[in-house]
Order: sequence, then C-alpha cells, then structure tokens
Amino acid sequence: MEESKQEKPVEPAVKPEVVVQPPAPEAPKKKQFKMPHLLWMMVGVILLGCLLTYIIPAGAFELDEKKNAIPGTFHLLDKQSPQSPWNALMYIMDGLRNASNIIFIIMVAGGTIRVFLESNAVDDFLNWATFKLKDKGVVVLVTILYWLMVYLGGFGGNDGMVAMVPIGILLAKKLKLDPVVAVGVTTYACLVGFGAGPTKQVATQGLFDVPIYSGFITRFIFMNIFGIFGYVYLMHYVNKIRKDPTKSIMYAEGWRPVFSDEEIKAQEAALIKPTTLNWRTALIMLLFFGQYIVIVWYNLSGQGGSVYPIMAAVYFFTAIAVGLLAKMNGQKLATTYARGIQGNGFIGFIIGLAGVFSLVLSNGNILSTIVNTLTTPLMSVNRGWAAVGITIVIAIMDPLIPSANAKAAMLVPVLKPVIDLLGFSRQIGVMAFQYGDAWTNLVSPVLAWMIGSLAAADIPYQKWLKWVLPFVLFMIVVSFAVVYFITLSGYDAMM
Repeated sequence: MEESKQEKPVEPAVKPEVVVQPPAPEAPKKKQFKMPHLLWMMVGVILLGCLLTYIIPAGAFELDEKKNAIPGTFHLLDKQSPQSPWNALMYIMDGLRNASNIIFIIMVAGGTIRVFLESNAVDDFLNWATFKLKDKGVVVLVTILYWLMVYLGGFGGNDGMVAMVPIGILLAKKLKLDPVVAVGVTTYACLVGFGAGPTKQVATQGLFDVPIYSGFITRFIFMNIFGIFGYVYLMHYVNKIRKDPTKSIMYAEGWRPVFSDEEIKAQEAALIKPTTLNWRTALIMLLFFGQYIVIVWYNLSGQGGSVYPIMAAVYFFTAIAVGLLAKMNGQKLATTYARGIQGNGFIGFIIGLAGVFSLVLSNGNILSTIVNTLTTPLMSVNRGWAAVGITIVIAIMDPLIPSANAKAAMLVPVLKPVIDLLGFSRQIGVMAFQYGDAWTNLVSPVLAWMIGSLAAADIPYQKWLKWVLPFVLFMIVVSFAVVYFITLSGYDAMM
C-alpha cells in the first residue's frame, strides 16, 4: 500500500514590510521684504519726528520781515518743546488746511486725467498710429512709438500705461527684437517723459511756494533733450542686436529672433484693430494737451493772483468736454470723475500728514536745528555743488518712496528752509527735486509700474537692471550737470 504523502501546509507568503516615509518637511518659505503701505510710512515718519523733539536740542533763527530765516543767526533755546503723538494727531486738521490748495488741485486734476484715460482716446490714437505704421521699417516704428510714449508720459503718464507693454511685445516680435525693446518703446520711454516732463511737479511747486507750472517751457525743452539721450541709448541697443542677436540681454534666457508669421498675425489681429483717426479722438487729444497751454499762458500773461482758480476751472471744463466727446452719459462721466478724485484723495491726505510732520518739527523747535546742521557744511562749498548735493539726497530717497507727491510732502518742509538759507532760488529746489526723482524710477524695485511692465514682458529684474543701469547713471550725471550750471547761472525765471 502506497504510503500517503502528507501535504505540507502552505505557508503564507511573507509580504515585505512597507515602510511609509513621512513626507519631507517643507522648507520654510522665505518671507520676501515688502515695503510698508505709504500710510504707515508717513505715520512712522511723524512718530520719528515726535521722538526727535525729545532728543535734538531746540533752536531758532532770527526772522526777517518776510518770516524767512536770517543766515548766521541760529541760536539754541533754553528749553525743549517736546511733541507727543497726541500733539501730532491734533495737528492733522492744520496739516490738511495748510496744504488745501495743493490737495484740492491734485484731486481735480486726478478726475480729469481719469476721464481722459477712460475716454479710450489714448488707446484709439495709439491703435491708429500702430496700424498705420505696422508695415514700416524698424527705425520708423521704434522712433515714432518711442516719442509718442515720451510725450504721453510727460503730460498724462501714470501706472495705467503698463497696458501698452503688449503692443511693445508685438512690435518687438514683428521686428525680431527682444523683450527689452518691447519695454523700451513703452514703459522706458514713458518714464523718461514722466520724470522730466513739464506737468509733473504741481505738488512740489506748491510746497515750495513757487507759481504752479512756472518753468514749463524750460522743463519741456529739457524733457526733449533727455528724450533724445534715451532714444540714442535704445537705438544703439536695437542696432546691436539686429547685427548680432547673441548680444541681447535676453539671449541667455532663451530668446531667439525667430517668430512664426502665424503667431505674429494672430497677435496683430488681437491687439491691432484696423482703425481710422476720427475727429472725436483728435479733439480729445488736443483738449487734454491744450489745457496745459492755457494755464501756462495765463501765468505768462501777467494776470496776477493765484493760479489755482484757473487751474481748477480749466481742468473741470476739460473733463466735461472730454467726457461728452467720448459719448459718456451723465452717470458714467460723473462716476469716472469721482473715481479719479478718490484715487488722488489719498495722496492729498498723505500730503496733509506731511504737513503734520512739518508742524511737529517746527513746534518742537528742532526744524531750525536740523536745517542749520544741514546747511553749515554746504555754506563752505561751491553753490552748484550744494545744489547737486540736494539732488543726490532726493535720488537716494526715490527708490524707497515710489510716490513723487508723497516724497515731496515729506522732504520739502525741510528742503525749503535749506534752499532759502543757502540763498538759492526755490525754482532750483524744484529742479533738484525733479531730477533727483526722475531716473531711479527705471530701476526701482518697489515701483509697481516698472515691475509690472517687466512681468508682462517676462524680463527678469536683474537682466533689466543690467541693461538700463548705465543709462540711469548717465542721466543722473547729466542731471547733476544741469542743476550745477543753472544754479551758478543765477537763472530764476524758469519760464
């Protein structure tokens, strides 16, 4: 009998132990530094002023019949006049009241500019110009778009102009040029006009107590001179990369001058519409630019009296006329104008808070001490170099405070008595402020207009900095030379 085989029990297969690795801890994200809101910057400046009234020795100058400080009469006072934060709060109404003319005119102008931009006249005009020129050569296209943007920047530029960058990108692709040129013919050109333009110093002139729009012709001439420098720099780059694309700042980032005709035509169809320049658009453009001519003529004609009433009247009339020409109904025109006022209302409040800072320093009797400390070393140097020194201070501050009006409100209360004690015309103070504020906008990492344009064109900030920094440094040196020689010339009319 065959012996039965015992079946061995089948052992269950041993499953390898699965070790679940815990997810690797995420590396902590580095918090990127972000500039505080302008309101808190201003509050911080006021609190610093309050603190300084406890620390800086109180002092005063003797004053002449016009209440201006007399050089060489500074003396320390017997006791301090410290100002608490509550004192500063109590100065808010005085700060707003003292700057009321400037605040109101900025608000009225803001409404007019908003209506002008909402009228789409700028878009229609640029659309027409681009459509008419789209088949022209490189030099013609780059030249005309560049100068259009310079003038728009000089008279009506604001951060809304970042919307023009896609047009620049299309132009660059069509001409087989890189994204740097796309920003060059839009935001770069616009900021050149914006920085040197004749209409951008209303707040500064008001705070310096000089006639509004005085120096219009001088500034207009210099805007064109600086515009030529900017144009030459841009065209040099354009010609260089046309000859050798490897010279492009963006070549290492993968840019190549090869774009399909289909891609370009599709973008042209989306961005450039066949259009004609109608009489409404032409008249809106003439009205907007003509309003400045009317105000300047009023100043030059020797009518006398304050220029603020004529400015408010002309601005408001222009807003209504532009809105009606743009076929806005009453509701839309009013709403658009109100949004423009609201946008500048906050800037007006910041200017009022800057007045609080000035009151804290003056009522704390330390403004004279600060001014004396600043002017004493400048008294022994050439007047031209002293003016250049003031321009340098503004240039250093510019990247930190992107709003020119807020910067003027913070600095002019201190700069004005410095200018007076040094014996300069206050027009020199305005010029020093404008040119110190003008060019660093092109490299400011906190200016939304500039950074937004780079993002739209997909240009890394460091690449843009490499391209534009030599131009910025050159323009700063040129501005120093202008301020230096105009100061020495004694030129004061600034018409």
